[in-house]
Amino acid sequence: MTMSQENLTDVEISCRGIDLMVNNDWDGCEKLFTKYKDHSPLTNYCYSYFSFMKAILTFEDHLLEAAHKNIENTQKLCTESTKMFSSFKKAFKISNHSNKAPDMPKEKILEDKFTKAIILADCKLYLAILTFVRQIASSYLTSGLLQIRKSWKLYAKLQKQLYGLYKKLEPNAEQIYGSDPNSSVLQLWMDESDEMESDSKSKSSDDKSDDQLSEAINELNVTDEEASTGIPLETVKRLLGSVSFGYGLFQICLSFMPPNILKLIKVFGFEGDRSVAIKAINFTSNSKDMRAPFADMVLLWYSTQATPLFGLGEGDVLISDEDTKSILDKNLSKYQKSSLFHYLKGKYCRSLLKDLSAALSCYEQAAEYSNHIREIELISIYEIGWIHMTNLEYEKALEKFVVLHKDSKWSRSFSTYICGILSGSMGNFSQASQYVKEALKLIAAQTKKLNAMECFNECLARGEHEKLIIGKYALVCSNLEIGLISMNKNDLASAKSYINKAQTGYKEFELEERIQTLIKSSQRRLKFRMDNEKMSSILKEEKEAEEQEKIKKQNEIKNFYIS
Repeated sequence: MTMSQENLTDVEISCRGIDLMVNNDWDGCEKLFTKYKDHSPLTNYCYSYFSFMKAILTFEDHLLEAAHKNIENTQKLCTESTKMFSSFKKAFKISNHSNKAPDMPKEKILEDKFTKAIILADCKLYLAILTFVRQIASSYLTSGLLQIRKSWKLYAKLQKQLYGLYKKLEPNAEQIYGSDPNSSVLQLWMDESDEMESDSKSKSSDDKSDDQLSEAINELNVTDEEASTGIPLETVKRLLGSVSFGYGLFQICLSFMPPNILKLIKVFGFEGDRSVAIKAINFTSNSKDMRAPFADMVLLWYSTQATPLFGLGEGDVLISDEDTKSILDKNLSKYQKSSLFHYLKGKYCRSLLKDLSAALSCYEQAAEYSNHIREIELISIYEIGWIHMTNLEYEKALEKFVVLHKDSKWSRSFSTYICGILSGSMGNFSQASQYVKEALKLIAAQTKKLNAMECFNECLARGEHEKLIIGKYALVCSNLEIGLISMNKNDLASAKSYINKAQTGYKEFELEERIQTLIKSSQRRLKFRMDNEKMSSILKEEKEAEEQEKIKKQNEIKNFYIS
């Protein structure tokens, strides 16, 4: 680093480190965060976040364990340094970690209060994710779902408070943010006292940090005195950007849940609003918070992958191609060696522009720059292989899938099978036979079957006796496709009939959740089109009635003068 970092603030250090990480300088990022990890709770959180991202991208057991430990230490640092169980205000004055003087300005106390609370919400979410990734089945409930719910509650409460401060300081808050996000926030803390009481009865002495977080949620109300301490607008915008990322990410993930699962998670107090989610993440994207580049990645994922995958269209929240390109250009000019942004540009070129040559170039750059994270390189190689296969360049495609066959930990049986198909397409049947046999062995090992072919034989045998059921599977997709075609032809009555037919008779369909999600998305689009048509029809009738009334009056006047 050529620039001296001794005079950098905690926020500047966090943004500098994240910029290094996104631009593929993982070593520089680790060096910076390691140097300052004991400087404050924020820099300690940055170090833990770095270890979390590295673990999630590599799935190495020792890195997952280290990330779990680091995040727990960050959480402990925040809860202990602030003394949440007694008083937030008192705690921020006596913190042993942030090196703040007892006479710290009130606006700084409020800033630290929000910063540590946001860190705690993030930590709860990351620990839950690590629990699921590490497949610790015994902790799925206590360290998984319940921790996610606590994180969501804290995000929602902080979002409400910070947006309230933002509205007081910024007259055009609703126009800048997009709308009032609190209008659709679930009031999850209404019954918090009851929940606290029940939690205290069921928790052991090992759950002190959970108790402290629960008490923190009750203590996080910002008083009128605190709100009028003169906290700068830029600070409020940055903090609102911080919490909006986690809040929006929650909302967008929940909004894509299949309807059956949505009914279940609503019992836990979750709600997903896609419009609120996109506005929140977009606000983070335009903020000066360290999470801004990751917010851009989420927006790009939504535009290039979620939109075509879930069949989003009229009536849904969409990001235009121009906005997608603008986000890509902005970030690639700043992070020229970012493998993730080059990968997302490849998705943009392939999914939206249908330009395979441009997509291939982007994926090759992503693979070239992902020198520290092998998994990013492998997913780029996967995309490169598929493009070569689409272009009937079997030899080049085989070269890429052989790399996946050897190095990838995920779907090795699938990569091996594709290698067999490509070898056969090139006329090398002996090699193709070897790959297929190896794929069968991998499938047998994964499914714990002595003979994987028995599964296929059993499927065929059942099919002979269940033709009607198999026919229903085909009818689901056929009805849905005909409904979509009818909608595009503006035959809305037929579209409604076919889409409604697709909703019935497929409870045993193996892709039920995905198909059900597509049907719901199609119904939303159809409702939007039908509402517009109905409104147009009403306006047309009113206009015709006005014309008739006008003609009638003209005739009356004409007859009056004639008589």
